[in-house]
Parts: sequence; structure tokens; C-alpha cells
Amino acid sequence: MTGAGSSVVFFGTAFVNAGLVATPEFYFDSTSTLSGTGYWSTTANILSGAVVTLTSGHQFLSMNINSGGTFITGSNTARFTASNPIIQNGTLTNAGSKIEYNGTDVQNISAANITYYGLRINNPAGTVLLANVPVNDTLSVILGDLDLNDKIITVSPTGYLTETPGNTVKGNSGYLVTTRSINAPSSLNVAGFGSILTTASNLGSTEIKRGHAQQSGLSGNTSILRYFDITPAFNSGLNATLIYKFDESELNGKLNQLYLCSDQRIQVQHGQPAAERSI
Repeated sequence: MTGAGSSVVFFGTAFVNAGLVATPEFYFDSTSTLSGTGYWSTTANILSGAVVTLTSGHQFLSMNINSGGTFITGSNTARFTASNPIIQNGTLTNAGSKIEYNGTDVQNISAANITYYGLRINNPAGTVLLANVPVNDTLSVILGDLDLNDKIITVSPTGYLTETPGNTVKGNSGYLVTTRSINAPSSLNVAGFGSILTTASNLGSTEIKRGHAQQSGLSGNTSILRYFDITPAFNSGLNATLIYKFDESELNGKLNQLYLCSDQRIQVQHGQPAAERSI
């Protein structure tokens, strides 16, 4: 669908895009479904009073949900390529769905009035977080990095992070955080952050933060670009074991040795994919 200088206002009940929507302006102004294998090179605008329900995975450029408008994703994946893809001033109902950033230039992760369930990063140029966001299900870094940019991603007690080698959450400031009840964990990679805990003890409600700022103070040494702050409700006599996982992109020039710091300094030889020591 093309049309130089024209605007399209859709009033129907079902819009199937099997090609390209390339009109300068496109507006949904009714209760309708949206499906198809096509894609958009213009913004999909949802006007006040319109309710658009996605019934299949779909590729968008960007979307503007106006005040009084509603976009329902169902259990589908909505993919976006624009640098600032989602303006959300209405209602976004996206429980059980995935929102994927799959552009080719750096994309900003839209945050205003958005709770993510599945958030997928699939952009070789990477993405940047502009505000704090919650992720209630899975944060997947498939291709490219997610730069925290001094912001916070709060992963729900049932949420999980997945990354691929060389494609990670990163940032000189900001952090990932999750809080969940942990009782006698056995090789538990909490929220997929990379801190794997084993203990026969009950930790209770435990907050785990993962950041990527360089740490200092180890007799003048500095750290790799990943750290964990683990704060359990019960923190005595744990006899716990921590396996500390990291990506090679986070080594920060530490090619000869690494240090794991708890109450003591423990040397970890280079070449181990993760450090395992009792704390």
C-alpha cells in the first residue's frame, strides 16, 4: 500500500498486511484485527477509541498509541526497526507477548508507559535504554548489546535473562535487579544473571543486582566489567558456593588473572569460563 502525499484512515474490522505499508500516514480508527507477513515503512497510528488486536507476528517501523487508543498484542511478537519505535499514551496490553528491536541502526528502547513481558534485542548495532523499565518475563539479547545507560531493568521474580556470546547487557552505569525467595538453591542461576548459587540454607527474600561498572580497591587492581551485589534476608552460616559467569567481552584486559571479592580476595586463573569458590 503506497500513496505519495496521502493519508489512510482504516475503519474496517480486519487489516491483513501481506506486503508493504508505505503511505506517509496510516491511522487505525476502529476495532480491528491486524495480521500478515508484511512490513511497514511508516508509523502505525492508533487513534483514540480504536482497538487493534494483533493476531500474528508482525514487522513494524514504529507505532503511536494515542490517548484513548488500545493495542493488544496477544501472544505474538511485534518487531520494530525505528530508532524511537513506540510512543505509548494509551493502552498497551502485551502480557504473554514479545516486543523485538530488530533495526540495523542503534535503537532507543521505548520506556514511557510500557511494561515489557518478553523483550528481545536483535539488532547488530545495539540498543540504548532511556528510562527504567520492568521486564516481567524474558529479556533476550540475541544480537547486539543492550546499553543500560545509567538506567535500571527490574526483572520480575519469575523473569529471566538470556544472552549469547558477545551480545550482552552492558553499561558503565545502571544495573539489572531482581528480588525473589531463594531456599536451599542447587546450582541456581538466579534470573539468568550469571551468579550461580548453591547452599543448603534458606536465603529468604534475596535481591541480586548485576552491574557492569569497573570496580577498584583490590590493592590497586581493577575488575572485569561485571559485578554482582547479592543481599539475602538471612546472611549468616550460609556455607554457600558461588559460580561467577561472565562474557569474554567483559574481561577488560584482565588476561592473566581475575579476582573474586567477597569477604576475602580469591585468585581465579585465566581460562576458567567461570569462577567457583566457597564464600
